[in-house]
Amino acid sequence: MQVTTLLLAALAPIAALAAPMDVHLDPRQSTAKPYLVTDPTPYRDPARWSQAAYGCPRTGQTLNGANVLWATGDGRETPFVYVAYAPSSNTVVIAQQGTNTSSIDSIENDIDFGLDPPGRYLSGCIPSNSQIHGGFQETFERTVSGVYTNVVAALRSHPGAHVLVTGHSLGGSVATMDHAYLACHLPSAGVSFSSLQSIVFGKPRTGDHIWANWVDANLRTQHVTNDDDVVPHLPPSGKDSDDFWHESGEVWQSPRDGSTAYTCPGQENANCGRGVSIFSYSTSAHLGIYFGVPITGRGTC
Repeated sequence: MQVTTLLLAALAPIAALAAPMDVHLDPRQSTAKPYLVTDPTPYRDPARWSQAAYGCPRTGQTLNGANVLWATGDGRETPFVYVAYAPSSNTVVIAQQGTNTSSIDSIENDIDFGLDPPGRYLSGCIPSNSQIHGGFQETFERTVSGVYTNVVAALRSHPGAHVLVTGHSLGGSVATMDHAYLACHLPSAGVSFSSLQSIVFGKPRTGDHIWANWVDANLRTQHVTNDDDVVPHLPPSGKDSDDFWHESGEVWQSPRDGSTAYTCPGQENANCGRGVSIFSYSTSAHLGIYFGVPITGRGTC
């Protein structure tokens, strides 16, 4: 994925709005001291699987040791997504592609950034008064039924497996919604699984404070920010409950080369990505390297 002039033009008005929101400490912001990540291993396979989602995944392929059981998407309006099984770790993997910046249809998923109430898939799972990025939710709704059906099928074939949801950029937000849907419905699907978690990369803000608090209370999730990447600062945040806000679980890489990373307690921790000056925001950092893995690729076949 290359960050093109078209994408920058689309993000420019949002970034301009974001600027004042990231200068001052908001009341709900964490100031807890980050602590060093001593073992980067758990992040490398998710990064590789996220990268593979940009490469036109197909059923029957083996991607980073995971056998693809199902895949769909066109790399444009509907990002690629696949469900796979990694026998070495007994893990069912769901990986979502991020924005294809060569496609206006894909970019439109990002710039439809109005906050919407839970739609037909998340209604009844997350609080009715929570709000989510409209374009991300519509993107999620195009594939979640297939994701769920094939995850259930994979767990019937591999009972007790771990379930990992991952994705990069837009795909990180969609993956978090997939995670929410699976957490809501898998317990009643008649299948067994050992764990359900998401590890995503370069994720923009996905919903409001109510959504973020629900995620903290119900999901085991982490979102990796690469140093001064601009995308996690978008859409603009705010201090009111119906403004955009990140959930907890940030892992902040700084410097960009991935040699050092920190686990950041609380929401929007001012000592991690949130503390980066708006004058230092970078688009190139969005592509990684994430724990040694670059996430690149055009995303169309």
